Amino acid sequence: MKGKARYVFASSNSSQGFYTFIPELLTGSSKTYILKGLAGSGKSTFIRLLGEELLERGYEVEFWVSPLEPLNPEGIFIPQLNAAVISGNQSTLALPNTIDGEIIYMGNYLDEETPGENNSEIDALNNQAYGYRQQAYKRLTRLVELRAGLKQPTSQYANQTDWDKFMQNLESEILQQPGDKHYFATSVTADGIINYTEELSSGCSKRYLFKGTDDYGKSMLILDLAARAKSRGNWLQYYHCGLIPDNIIMVIIPNLQTALIDIGNKTIRVRPGDKLIDLDNCFNHGESESKETDTELSRQFDTLIWEALNDLEDAYRATRQSKQILSAHMDFIGLDMKRKEILNAIIGFK
Repeated sequence: MKGKARYVFASSNSSQGFYTFIPELLTGSSKTYILKGLAGSGKSTFIRLLGEELLERGYEVEFWVSPLEPLNPEGIFIPQLNAAVISGNQSTLALPNTIDGEIIYMGNYLDEETPGENNSEIDALNNQAYGYRQQAYKRLTRLVELRAGLKQPTSQYANQTDWDKFMQNLESEILQQPGDKHYFATSVTADGIINYTEELSSGCSKRYLFKGTDDYGKSMLILDLAARAKSRGNWLQYYHCGLIPDNIIMVIIPNLQTALIDIGNKTIRVRPGDKLIDLDNCFNHGESESKETDTELSRQFDTLIWEALNDLEDAYRATRQSKQILSAHMDFIGLDMKRKEILNAIIGFK
């Protein structure tokens, strides 16, 4: 019987640059294999094929989708085996002494006829891709600054007594295995803003959908409820905003089959069992002082997100050109053999 695949972002292009939860997600992993090498050296293909082989053998596989190349994984995690295989290029990942595994250098699988004159072209394209990404991050930083001007924290308008009562009522309704994991529910990518909220919460029988104009207030509400759930011994999955990593978009409490979701302005299919909560109706918000200013900020916001997406698309295009050059000189037969070796090591074959 084929295993179940789960797709989620463990990293994101954000206002804080490239942001990843992978080091935290690897904590406690019994086996970790880290692939290091240039774009085009076969890391994503290695990871994807290994994940597909494990699925065929009936294992559940968590694919960590790359925000730099959304069609490719930057890692996989196999819960039943507590094992991970990841690309180690985007963060300073090292293999802890307490973890079984290996660092695999993809450059060892370059054929001996690799022309040296290609090196300068590959370096130039990689530097070009890096420059485009840095430009995108600067735009995303400015975008968040504009966004802050459009939103005002709920705490300015909510009576503290009303807020505490509201939270206590929600807590008693929602909360009836300690620990947590952090992922991204959304990510800004070269293919646009990708949102996995609907898919990730599909297994929950009860979903609380929070809407309202104040992103900060919704994030703090969800975090507060999550803290109360964790204090009761529940195991949690936190899903962050790809643009602003400090903001929580969704928390899933697996053993309660419950999700707390900030739906913002997103379209989400409301199902039986869902409860829609509009915070703007729950609290007495002040009126915006200048709708004209908000409209102008919204226009700037839209322009910046469009420019940032174009930068990321240009970075992806440069990376793809670099990959085409290098991939023509990789020993993929040798990599296939190495992948089978890793597969046997992960599942315990001798």
